[in-house]
Amino acid sequence: MRNLILLFLIVFCGLACYAQQEEEKPTPQQQRSAEETERLMKSTNWDDPEEARQARIKLGNLFQQIDKDAGIATNEFPLDTTLQAPIVIGAEMAEQLTNEILRDFEMDEDVNEISDEFYEETTFLAIDLANPEPGLSLADLNKFPNLQVLFIKGTKSGAEIDLDSLFFKLADKPITELYLLRNYSGTRSVPESIGNLTKLKKLALYGNQISTLPGSIQNLTGLEELYVDLNPIERLPDDIGRLKNLKLLGIAKTGISESEKSRIQKLVPDCNILTK
Repeated sequence: MRNLILLFLIVFCGLACYAQQEEEKPTPQQQRSAEETERLMKSTNWDDPEEARQARIKLGNLFQQIDKDAGIATNEFPLDTTLQAPIVIGAEMAEQLTNEILRDFEMDEDVNEISDEFYEETTFLAIDLANPEPGLSLADLNKFPNLQVLFIKGTKSGAEIDLDSLFFKLADKPITELYLLRNYSGTRSVPESIGNLTKLKKLALYGNQISTLPGSIQNLTGLEELYVDLNPIERLPDDIGRLKNLKLLGIAKTGISESEKSRIQKLVPDCNILTK
């Protein structure tokens, strides 16, 4: 049940752009978009891959419209990749997600009230670096022994993240999905230590300034989905050819040329490369 609650919450992050504005009510258009979002969530058969894909595209458009109405530019994110809409949506609502998790465990937001049970049972965590929550920051990751899915939304200023330290903290966890989103110029490279996260199945690095991936990416032999969209990267290492389980590769709005795409396709012939 808690996972269903989290999934439902993820799609409402677009509302966060105006919900945080003091005493500002949503416009009629924003309200209509929110209602349509709720309708899509309830009516979509998420077990049907094609129906789910179409719903994600519609959700992406809806949240771009919500952001547009709120005066926030989101045109840097393409709308028609398989997973981008829900990933961006999930990253945008870390505060709402945190509150819901705390309510689910019937705890107060005060870090002193967070019990060991909360840390022990939490498998999904979203951290908004622009609005960090006590007890729910990168510095607290050691407290979550069973973490499987981690969303990290960066700051508009692009504050640097110590990825070596982050990967060290995650190495002994059953982490299968890692999303590092919109940290702009604060994330320019991925250290070799990414290769220690051998349980990863999904890795998304949207909206950063990453120009290269390390050769240690080859150690992520279980990786099924890799997204480097919205980065100035122009070439992927030959080592990507060792990712025999890779099914989806997102390269939208990167510097990767058609010839480089063809080269990559030969390295991972069974992988679907997403360019939009």
